[in-house]
Amino acid sequence: MYSAAFAEAPHSLYEQWRAECGSLVPVELSPGVPATLVIGYATALRILNDPDRSPADPRRWQASVPSGCPVLPMMEWRPNALRSTGYEHKRYRHVNVTALDTVDLHGLHAVVEQVAIPLINTLCGEPGGRGQRSAIVHAELLGQYIRPLVHRVLAYVLGLDPDTNDLVSAGMAAMFEAAEDANAGGELLVAALDEHIERKRARPGDDVTSHLIKAGDMSAEELIHQLVTLHAAGSEPLAHLISNTLLLMMTDERFAGGLLSGSLSTRDALDDVLFTNPPLANYCISYPPQSALIDGVWLPAHQPVVISMAG
Repeated sequence: MYSAAFAEAPHSLYEQWRAECGSLVPVELSPGVPATLVIGYATALRILNDPDRSPADPRRWQASVPSGCPVLPMMEWRPNALRSTGYEHKRYRHVNVTALDTVDLHGLHAVVEQVAIPLINTLCGEPGGRGQRSAIVHAELLGQYIRPLVHRVLAYVLGLDPDTNDLVSAGMAAMFEAAEDANAGGELLVAALDEHIERKRARPGDDVTSHLIKAGDMSAEELIHQLVTLHAAGSEPLAHLISNTLLLMMTDERFAGGLLSGSLSTRDALDDVLFTNPPLANYCISYPPQSALIDGVWLPAHQPVVISMAG
């Protein structure tokens, strides 16, 4: 799954693997890191709905992986709901839900507009003579509009200062790339969030970080990893959801037949993308505590089982 061929045409490979292997496919996440990819819908539901037999705690697997493994920052154990089971999962989940419930979604709509409009205006060309603007030559929407929009709105929600937001965004991007600098990106991210938490302890506000601090008796390390989870879920996947949806609306005749008069709405486009080109294609990882037979395939104990939302 780390090959250029997979990156260029994943859906073709999903179909090939489905014909050859069925719903469970032996793969490598990076060289020498085996896993099982789940590309059958019913099988995925069965695994996701059985956390006792498919727990998300990776520590036994992690002990067998070299520290420099490029996928480790995205998969390693963290004290958060995503990587815990049982009581700890419930504890972390409760704290996150409590903090997120404080977000004023109606007020957030206005924040999105305040961030988006200046970004859109920068795409309209430089001012010309007599107040006229020059025609658009081209715009790189992911870098010039989508990522800045997502990161600035997320910074507002989490209460990140601009300098901290830049460091957090850079560290998170490096982790999602799972490249050679992924470990350095993780270290940058943790250091930036540690400083952010200290600032919020000294000057709390009406933001998710301040409410996380209030909601539970968590250590600085635990708080950092709640924020890592929230930022990870709220940044790169959202940026790709927006970009995939814009691409669909500008190229698919059902939408592009008239962005102002097309027969299908933006909501329809979002739903279409979530079904056919989801922004987080392969994740929801579990680690069976013992070998398990599913759909005639033995899943090795303590080896990653990855759900393919795209597949």
